[in-house]
Order: sequence, then structure tokens, then C-alpha cells
Amino acid sequence: QNGELGDGTNIDRLSAVQETTKSIEWRTLDAGGWFNLAIKQDNTLWAWGHNDMAQFGDGSDIFTHSSSTTPIKVSSVKQWSKISAGQNHVLALQYDFTLWAWGSNGEGQVGNGDTSMVHTPYKIDGNWHTISAGENYSMAIKSDNTLWGWGENGFGQLGINSTTSKKTPIEVSGSGWSSLATGDYHTLSVKDGKLFGWGMNGFGELTNNSDGTDEIHQPKEINFERVKKICA
Repeated sequence: QNGELGDGTNIDRLSAVQETTKSIEWRTLDAGGWFNLAIKQDNTLWAWGHNDMAQFGDGSDIFTHSSSTTPIKVSSVKQWSKISAGQNHVLALQYDFTLWAWGSNGEGQVGNGDTSMVHTPYKIDGNWHTISAGENYSMAIKSDNTLWGWGENGFGQLGINSTTSKKTPIEVSGSGWSSLATGDYHTLSVKDGKLFGWGMNGFGELTNNSDGTDEIHQPKEINFERVKKICA
């Protein structure tokens, strides 16, 4: 409906279609709520789909460029290495380990201390190596393997032992964090080879031995061994 498939139309498809540029230079991608982001081999960043909350990061929003059915370049920068799309906000890393965020910010998920929409990439202080955008919150791991979170926290998804939302990054206790994955309202991360989770647990997404009726507000070890890769 918003051009999410990048095929130049707003038509739903029951089988795969190729995006309009038919490029073979795409390196990595991620899908947000109603928009998509992708990085090419030349390290340029592209977006398409809905842009009601400035998801494109090019200075536009629903009033100036509400959507695109074809990929458009986010900026002239050729240093993008990783991306993660939330419901309506974006986290992105550059090769110099700088972290950038933009888009919807009503819960402080951009991390700039405000709740106003952010139309162009905002730089978050520090050196970072891993990012993951939840529905309306953000988690990231710094180069020293400390874990940080910001944004919506109504289910304890930031892992800071409270349910208070944060407009700037706040550190999660512990060190040695190595990988990270966010769902809508829960977070998974690996520390010292062990899996931990926190946040919403209404469907047992954090525990493999209960009915999942309780929220978990700080990292709790999940009983799996030899975890290699995680996704939420």
C-alpha cells in the first residue's frame, strides 16, 4: 500500500517481485513497520515505502514526501555498514563505529533527549558495534561490550530494572555483551556465551519453562546452551 516492495507500484503481491532498479549491488537490508532500508556494495543507504515519520532520513516526511514506491538514497554518505529498522525509526552504523538515528521519536527512541520527530540522521555519542531497533525503543552495544538502551520501556524492555522510558541512552548492568536482538517489546542478548532476555513475557518469549505471565525488567538468563545466533 505504501510502496514497501519497491516495485514502483502500491499493489499487494502474492509472489516475489524485483525492486525497480534491478540492482545486483545490494549488500544488506532490514524491514520496518511500513518501510524498508538497504545498503549497497558502495556503502550508500537507500529507503522506500512509508515516510510518515521521516523514516527516509533525507529531511522529508509525510507532508513533503509521504512515500516512495522505488528506492531513494538517504544521503550522499558512503560509510554505512549496518542498519536496523524499528516500527517507524531507524538505527544505523557507519564504518567509523559511529551510531546514527532518525525517524519517529515520540518515546525518545532516537536518543537525542527530545520527543520530536527527527528528519535527518542524528549522531549518538560513543563507538558502537551492534544495534537493534525494537518497536519504539533502541538497544545497542558499544565497542567496550557494554549494553545501552533508550526509548519506550513500559514492559521493561530496556533492561534497566524499571518501566520508565528514557530519552537518552542508559546503560544496562553487566559487561561482556556480544550480540543483540529486539522484538516489539522484549530483548535478547548474549553475554559471556549465555543467553539473557527481558521485557514483555506474555507469550513466554523469555522463558522456556513457564506460561510467561510476568514481565522481566532486567536481564534474566534463559536456559539454552551454546547459543550461536539470536533473532527476536
